[in-house]
Amino acid sequence: MKPGRRVKQIVLFLGFLQLMFPEAKGQFYTSGQDPSEIKWMQLKGSHFRLIYPVAFSSEAKRFAFLLETYKEPVSRPLASSARRFPVVFHPYSILSNGFVVWAPWRMEIYPLPPQDIDAEDWLTQLAIHEYRHIVQLQKLNQGFTKGLGILAGEQGPGAVSGLIPRWFLEGDAVRTETMLGIGHRGQLPSFHMELRTLLLSQPEPYPFLKAMLGSYRNFVPDYYQYGYGMVSWTEEKYQADVFPKAIDFTARNPYLLYPFGISLKRTTGYNQQGLYKKAMQDLREKWNHQEPAEIYPGKKVWNKRNPREYITYRFPVFFNDSMVIACKSGLGEVPSFVKIGKDGKEKRILHYGSENLVRISVAGNQLVWTEIRTDVRWQNRSFSVIKRLDLSSGKQYRVTKRSRYFAPVLSGDGTRITAVGITPENAVSLVVLRTQDGTILREIPSPGNAMLMEPCWISDSEIGVLLQEREGKSIWKYDMESNAWSSFLPATTAELGDLAGAWPWLFFRSGFTGICNIFALNCLDSSVWQVTSVRYGAASPSVSPDGKRIIFSDYTPAGYDVAEIPLDTNLWTRWNGTNLTNDPFITSGRDKRTG
Repeated sequence: MKPGRRVKQIVLFLGFLQLMFPEAKGQFYTSGQDPSEIKWMQLKGSHFRLIYPVAFSSEAKRFAFLLETYKEPVSRPLASSARRFPVVFHPYSILSNGFVVWAPWRMEIYPLPPQDIDAEDWLTQLAIHEYRHIVQLQKLNQGFTKGLGILAGEQGPGAVSGLIPRWFLEGDAVRTETMLGIGHRGQLPSFHMELRTLLLSQPEPYPFLKAMLGSYRNFVPDYYQYGYGMVSWTEEKYQADVFPKAIDFTARNPYLLYPFGISLKRTTGYNQQGLYKKAMQDLREKWNHQEPAEIYPGKKVWNKRNPREYITYRFPVFFNDSMVIACKSGLGEVPSFVKIGKDGKEKRILHYGSENLVRISVAGNQLVWTEIRTDVRWQNRSFSVIKRLDLSSGKQYRVTKRSRYFAPVLSGDGTRITAVGITPENAVSLVVLRTQDGTILREIPSPGNAMLMEPCWISDSEIGVLLQEREGKSIWKYDMESNAWSSFLPATTAELGDLAGAWPWLFFRSGFTGICNIFALNCLDSSVWQVTSVRYGAASPSVSPDGKRIIFSDYTPAGYDVAEIPLDTNLWTRWNGTNLTNDPFITSGRDKRTG
């Protein structure tokens, strides 16, 4: 390239930056403020500086250990190491998230474990995923971009990072989680479900720009799913240095405006659109072999729908033998609770507020759920409160205030609620509350402070719960009469969720078959049985009051349906202990990254 032409490109690029960022701000991105009464501490390491509330010291030190543990395996595949960076914790928020940003250069962590977490410990997931983002962005700090940083400060490299596509940033981070952690996020059937359904149900995948930017007309899977598939396919077909080279080229030539795609074209022969098309074709071919036979081909669907609209019905529960209640949402639908009759007619109960739902519960003519309440002054302090709706009068009540309770479920007579309680220090307990006023009747610390998820009533004195151990997730029982914990199902790295009790069975969702299906655990002998065999995915089982039917959310190309099948144990298949995966890339990818 002639020197004069390169100078013109650089001048145009600097002019573009001036138009994009006409103002200089000391804090380019802020997530909000923490309560003023917090006493902060810091822990200085050679590679990071942790900033955290005093009460969170134990968990912060554990996170420091995790960062040191995963520093080398996370950094090595990109041939990059990160300079020292600060990590700020926000344990008084009930959000579960993490992010990395420039201006100022930092990592921020919201350490509350979510109720729908996979087998991997939450802080471990965050350490691997967010540190990978640190390495990705730090690799940009070279060549032209490094010089730009000297002139414009951290906002210069921050602007260049916008040239790295989101599908790569998140797909590569999920890929790293899958390779290094025990949870194997990229292998989970629920992670792939929406993309797999789309590819198997349509003659062609969406155009690249629609897949990346989304649509107001059609449901589009997120760039985590697309990105994981594209990164995995590329690493399977080509050398492991394709993406490191693309980041290097982008850092040295940001004035080309599409440097990442140019580098991909040079090393693979495909630009982003071409790579996307080939990856989706390959995924479809591999997933086409995973076509299960329906155990219940004549299952009943409660809801009626327009097949052109994406509407989803989640967390269905029986209100009585002739009516169910579900959470309805969609692209053009404000989330609400609806009653659905046997004839498919719907009646909206109410639009619920800012939610963190993993389930709803109905008993004794009452409906309970959780909603998020944010402090009016401090954005980084929030609460998860339990709400109650009297289904006879339509009146709403707040059962708890300024609480941190999750996944509440009513007892059979509706007088008690059991839920998971988590403090800002991540101390976990199982709580039993009085339904009418939220009075704490029992508070049982989790064994070894293991993470608890989605409790359910097995009987009046026994509570089933998912428990996260070092080896994965398991199903446990707490007996309130003997005050004893006991294990039903050994720890597994397979997907487990949506626990629901109906003596002597505990129903749950799992990915044992490579597709999310409903399974049942016999509380008398701990045997496990496969209840459904659906094409795309099943979730949220619930048993009818007479104990003869099961409803669940059945995923389709148009969203979740409320499906019903008879509770007929003669049609179930005993699980043989195998754990399949629908991720076709995991073995070859691990060999290349670790080799």
